[in-house]
Amino acid sequence: MAKGLGSGFPVGACLVSGEVSRVCRPGLHASTFGGNPVACRAALATLKVIAKKGFLSSVESKGNFLLDQLEALRKRHPAIESVRGMGLLVAFTLRSEIGNALQRSCLEKGLLVNVIQGKIIRLVPPLTVTKNEIVRAIRVIDTALEEIGGGPR
Repeated sequence: MAKGLGSGFPVGACLVSGEVSRVCRPGLHASTFGGNPVACRAALATLKVIAKKGFLSSVESKGNFLLDQLEALRKRHPAIESVRGMGLLVAFTLRSEIGNALQRSCLEKGLLVNVIQGKIIRLVPPLTVTKNEIVRAIRVIDTALEEIGGGPR
């Protein structure tokens, strides 16, 4: 949870179960950024945004919208094998290792995507992403797939 906790600023965080917490004592676990005043302030600001009424339900709604848009894209492009995700952490698997070409094409169009093992594309938009931004991202992926030969059915 440390990556998202600071909204991009490095924050050290570790969440453990009750059983593990009984074993952990001060000094047994260290963190590069733990206790850093700037990191703690970034985390506090992030938590204040997340705690706002309706924020998490809007994230869930946008995540479902993104998954629906990707599923529609999968139906148009034979190159997409499957779509999966939870919230705004989503991915789609390609039928062949064209992920690097897709990543380059998306980047040229202003969209940053993460490619894993040559055929998994991971999308991790900020929690504040808008539905219009999601639609624009889907258009970029659609165009990029057409350009690299993963075109429509």
